[in-house]
Amino acid sequence: MTTSGYPVLGSGGPISFPPGIVTIDSSGNVSVRGSEAGATIIAVDILPIYTVSNPNNLKKVGGSLFKVVSGTAVPSIEGQIQQGALEGSNVNPVEEMVAMISVMRRYEAAQKAIQTADDIAGKAANEIGRMG
Repeated sequence: MTTSGYPVLGSGGPISFPPGIVTIDSSGNVSVRGSEAGATIIAVDILPIYTVSNPNNLKKVGGSLFKVVSGTAVPSIEGQIQQGALEGSNVNPVEEMVAMISVMRRYEAAQKAIQTADDIAGKAANEIGRMG
C-alpha cells in the first residue's frame, strides 16, 4: 500500500508482497528477497509506466492521483523508476514569488498610467466645455 492507503498496482492489478526485502529496478521489475540468509529472489510483478497522448485529458482527483477523462493511457517504454527517490517540484518558489511581485508592480504601473490618462482626458473635456 502507498502511504495514503492505496494499493500498489502492478501490471496484473494490486501487488501482494511476500515477507522479505522489496527491490524495484529502473525498468519497474518488482522482486522480493527473503530475510533469511541465502534466501532466493522472487519476481513479484512489474510497475508499469503509462503515457497519455494529451495531458489535458487528465483530471486531478486528489494528492498526486490523476484520472484519464478522455482518451487512453498506454504503457510506455520511456522513463525509469528509481526506488527510494521522491520526486520534487519543478518550480522554484522564490523565483516564482519574485516573478509574481514583478508582474504585480507592472500591473499597478499600467493601472496608474491608465488612471492618469483618464484624468487628463476628463480635464480636457471640462476645459474645452468652459471655453465655449
